[in-house]
Amino acid sequence: HGCPGSVKVASDVVGFVLITAATVYIGFKNYSYKGPSGSETDYNGFREETMIPLYINLFASVAYWARLVANAACSPGFLMMTHIRYCDYLLTCPLLVLDLLWNLEAPYKITNAVLIFITLLSGVACSYLPAPQSYYWFVFGDIIFFFAYGLLIWMVRARMAFFVARARNENAIMAVYYIKAACCCFFLIWIWFPLIWIVSPYCLNYIDIETLDLLHMFLDVCAKSVYGVLLLWFRWHYDQKLVKNVDDEEFYQFSSKNPQRQAVLQVMLSDEPAEAEAKQEAPSSPGGRRQARFGAELESPRSLRPSPIFRCLVKGAEFIDRLHRGGRREFGAWIRCVPSISPNVDHVADLGF
Repeated sequence: HGCPGSVKVASDVVGFVLITAATVYIGFKNYSYKGPSGSETDYNGFREETMIPLYINLFASVAYWARLVANAACSPGFLMMTHIRYCDYLLTCPLLVLDLLWNLEAPYKITNAVLIFITLLSGVACSYLPAPQSYYWFVFGDIIFFFAYGLLIWMVRARMAFFVARARNENAIMAVYYIKAACCCFFLIWIWFPLIWIVSPYCLNYIDIETLDLLHMFLDVCAKSVYGVLLLWFRWHYDQKLVKNVDDEEFYQFSSKNPQRQAVLQVMLSDEPAEAEAKQEAPSSPGGRRQARFGAELESPRSLRPSPIFRCLVKGAEFIDRLHRGGRREFGAWIRCVPSISPNVDHVADLGF
């Protein structure tokens, strides 16, 4: 094992400096953050899922430090960190997925992290084993990767639509900008890793090892450090949104684990008529335009005719209501949780629920 070339040394130094700087910045901001109110000591200490970007960048910084030590000694160094490519990704990449889904309060956090772990395990095999075994592992890993990638895009789009609909003031709008930038960084960067492996010396050999190291350094900084800082800024504005200019009802809807369903249940389970008209969003906001349009559709004569399937459900509800008078409110909540059958859920109010 000889001394590495200047390009590899330079890429390792730049990667170490940038990722370490991001680690220090994220760590300092997380440790010093005292919550939206500014008076909660150890705010993130009781919410350690917000510290995941720190763990990601810290471990990546350790990996680059191992390479610097090996370069200085002109030796293999700590082989797991220096010569088994993608080995450090086994920890950082699943944590990246957990971090994104935790911030978006999305489902299947652990499931997607496990899928990405299996993908990276295949990547380690691709870089460690000779051909054709590496090709078999590459195909297997790509199948898992693109399945997980599509699942992530589907879930993130659904959660992003919710955040955009709730953005009503400057803090919330800035939070949406930062989370959109973080998602773009996440999805655009990750797709490059399998493409770079194809042209690397492990496959088609269009680029040399030093160029491969340089490309990986750039992707590491973007996918871990830039991404982590963007999520940090998102959390600042997101937390402020939950405290400033939001009444109790909006806070409940915005912070719920399943906000849309819980908001509907809150209105349905209340004994008083829903005061939706008084609390409708302003038409100038995206949510206000959607709500105004949906309200106009409900007032039209055509929309007031329930579908046949929904009328059967209503008849069944009337029968069950006569049998179980004591469970009216619970059954009313259940029947209103079926918006896919008919949008005319207000007709259930005629049952007395």
